[in-house]
Amino acid sequence: MRRSHRGAALLALLALLILAGTGWWLVAPAGQQVGAAAHDAAVLAQAKAALLAWSALHCPAAATAGEALRVRSGELPVPDRDAPGDDGFGTQDATSPSLGRLPWKTLGLPPLRDASGEYLWYALADRYRDSGTGALPPVCDESLPLADPHGRPIAPSPGDCIVAVVMAPGAPLPTQLRNDTQSAAQYLERDTVDGIVFDNTRRGGPFLQGPRWRGGQPVLNDRIAWISWHEIRRSAAALPCRAGH
Repeated sequence: MRRSHRGAALLALLALLILAGTGWWLVAPAGQQVGAAAHDAAVLAQAKAALLAWSALHCPAAATAGEALRVRSGELPVPDRDAPGDDGFGTQDATSPSLGRLPWKTLGLPPLRDASGEYLWYALADRYRDSGTGALPPVCDESLPLADPHGRPIAPSPGDCIVAVVMAPGAPLPTQLRNDTQSAAQYLERDTVDGIVFDNTRRGGPFLQGPRWRGGQPVLNDRIAWISWHEIRRSAAALPCRAGH
């Protein structure tokens, strides 16, 4: 949902604090970094921290009483569906599906890229979208399935669930031409493990952590960070949505 830029100063300040901990070097060319895995882990952690901060600051950023009524503490921004180079690139869009690129402008971040130079992708459970409709659940009732590179399910803790994932797509595989910048299949992969089909190109997954190799060649190189329901609840606790903050 495209909102006004009110509260942008607060988000920008928060972004500076996040960047101070991880360093502006995260958006530098990959060749200057120690290693692809370390680089990707760092940018994914930065994106996750910014998403949690945005969720926590979502209520205080409401500028009017009408806007406050449409804001829910704990919701997350909608993925960006614009292509790189478009005017709206980096900004969330209410009409976007729940899979797209990380809305870095909405989060007050620079355009984060992974070690291959690609922009980060992002998916979230529909229940937690920045839609302002319906109360957020008091318990985790919608989860994104995620597994490790061996196909073993990843669960944060008993009673918890995964509500969003951020993905570093990595370098293109031989079947990915990347001539369609809005096609998830040109950046993310799918693979089958023990008869289970994992598909990082679908908004609901099931998602599979990479990298995975077969015959000495990469078949899935998406690196993934996730956000749990408990993390959202902690970051957004005790923040009533009201205007004037």
